[in-house]
Amino acid sequence: MPGSRPVYLSIAFGNNTPHNVRVTDIVDVEGHIIAYPYFNEVVNKWGFIQYLKADNITQSVPELTKVFGEEAKGFSTERHYSRVYVKGEVIDKYRAEGSIWHKLTLRVDGDTDDRRRNDIRAQYSSRMRVNDVQYEVGDTIALIGTFSSSSKTAKNDSDRIVYFENVIVDDMAVVKKKERAQEGSFAGGFGDFGEKDGTEDSDKEKE
Repeated sequence: MPGSRPVYLSIAFGNNTPHNVRVTDIVDVEGHIIAYPYFNEVVNKWGFIQYLKADNITQSVPELTKVFGEEAKGFSTERHYSRVYVKGEVIDKYRAEGSIWHKLTLRVDGDTDDRRRNDIRAQYSSRMRVNDVQYEVGDTIALIGTFSSSSKTAKNDSDRIVYFENVIVDDMAVVKKKERAQEGSFAGGFGDFGEKDGTEDSDKEKE
């Protein structure tokens, strides 16, 4: 958007990238997020990796050409944007003391070997309308968001800037509440409390 800060996205890709894509080209990218925790043996603590992987990369088609066909050889593409669509189970939520930012992690189960389970992190501010949505760990939610990026100087390399992509939630809704046991319910085996009671209860269940 005009006047807003630019967003820098680093995207991993395989053999699905056109050979004719060059620096400064405008492209359309469809892909998915890979995210998982890992144990760093060097520093002896847990870390987290989240990055973007392209499924398809194509040259952007000028908007004029999209509307009027190939005979209208335009040059201006649609305004640049990024959108994120995620649906999964909330496995973690927290807000640091004194911070306005809420962070949550969604477990997204994979459907193929190339798309295994990912634990995707997203965040939103207390000042955003989405803060009104009530949810708990264990609920399944669907969200739409966008990317923001922050940067810092790489360690041991003062000339290299590293960018980090963050998923900022624009809208979300609870699509399935966590199943909770009703008050007074129980489960388990209680042994034989007598032939009469045990038989009658079993017969009632069969009916």
